[in-house]
Amino acid sequence: MGLFSWVCAKSGESIMNDLFDKGFPEGQVTLITPKDRVFAGTYGGYGNIKRAGKDDIDVMVEVGKDLIESDIEDKEEFREFLFKQKNGYELVMMNMKMVRTSEYNGEKFADLKVSESCPSQGDAFIGDIKEALNLMGASK
Repeated sequence: MGLFSWVCAKSGESIMNDLFDKGFPEGQVTLITPKDRVFAGTYGGYGNIKRAGKDDIDVMVEVGKDLIESDIEDKEEFREFLFKQKNGYELVMMNMKMVRTSEYNGEKFADLKVSESCPSQGDAFIGDIKEALNLMGASK
């Protein structure tokens, strides 16, 4: 599909991307990198976190910067460099930790499990179907 998508490192539920979240809190995400840097905003669905009034965060790049030494500052160049490294993509995926912002309580990287890839690509609510219908206003 082309989307990078994950489930919450705490609850295991889908982190919805902004193409589908319609403003639901499930699309608000906090990334915690291996060096405990924290970025929060709306998940954009293509590996980016959108932050009001600030540059978007490329989650692959930010996690990769904490794992692989490089002097490359340009995001696109670093991403290209990262994917050319032996097992670079896999290394980042094994260290991706994202939490729905509504569930984030200041945990450090070491306190969280890895965010697994989301089977629905962030375009469907994974969890309690009644909760999903209620969020969408369909249960009335």
